[in-house]
Amino acid sequence: MIVKTVSFTYGRKVQTGAQYESAHVEITLWADIEEGDDLDRCMHALHETAKQNVMAKLAPMIGKTPEAKAQEYYLGLPSEYTPTGE
Repeated sequence: MIVKTVSFTYGRKVQTGAQYESAHVEITLWADIEEGDDLDRCMHALHETAKQNVMAKLAPMIGKTPEAKAQEYYLGLPSEYTPTGE
């Protein structure tokens, strides 16, 4: 079997502290796989990137981290390194 593309979806649902209110944040990442790529390593990288993005979005909602400390990630790098225009 030849794998050409993989996807990974990660989401969390948490109570926001208000009565009966919750927040749900979810992200799906896709990656094109080339011949010779390590599929396991690619999936672990997608998992880590997705988890970091979800937790960065949830942090201000649940009050565990000030909004200034929450950091988004783009392809495993902090979003400040995102190519211009994206």
